[in-house]
Amino acid sequence: MHDENFESRFGAADARTLRIPPEGQLAATALLDAVISQRAGASNEANLQALGQALSILTPGELYPQEQLPDAGDITAAAMVCISWLANKLAVTTGTSIEAEISELRAFLDSVAEH
Repeated sequence: MHDENFESRFGAADARTLRIPPEGQLAATALLDAVISQRAGASNEANLQALGQALSILTPGELYPQEQLPDAGDITAAAMVCISWLANKLAVTTGTSIEAEISELRAFLDSVAEH
């Protein structure tokens, strides 16, 4: 998919040549499914069950044998691509920079971290 906003941040050649291996695609899909599995009004138990179901695709089984599952590098790369894409879209929409959006996200994470 051609995305001009991604191009403006990462360069036209990278946007057109970016390819995610199958394991990275699976990891990204699982991460996105995990995000949308959570409901604000649901109990912790219900959200944990939904999260487990969303992430179950990352366990060996009938759909994907162990050798086709993403490793830690695939999951990290998938998270980076997803966060970068979303942060860039948000920066463009709000008229800020990707660095400002990531800084705001970092501040949020700091505010909810257990110390």
